Amino acid sequence: MILKSTKNIGMITIEHYERKFGESNYNIKKLLILWSNMVLNFSFKPFKFASIFGIVLKFIILIFRKKNKIPQFEILEKTQNEKK
Repeated sequence: MILKSTKNIGMITIEHYERKFGESNYNIKKLLILWSNMVLNFSFKPFKFASIFGIVLKFIILIFRKKNKIPQFEILEKTQNEKK
């Protein structure tokens, strides 16, 4: 959102201190509004790209695995007589 609004971006250093007295000015309503702003303004483009890439990769793997019919493992069952 910041990059859409301005091209003049700079950096400043800020010293952070613990609150010496009093309480936060955020109540439940303000926290919910802040949370909803973060969720609604979040970009889903990376997730869309990863999803499409994963689907394409899955189909490529399926194509190559169909050519290879060798089983990965076999389950051998032993009878009572073979255990002794």
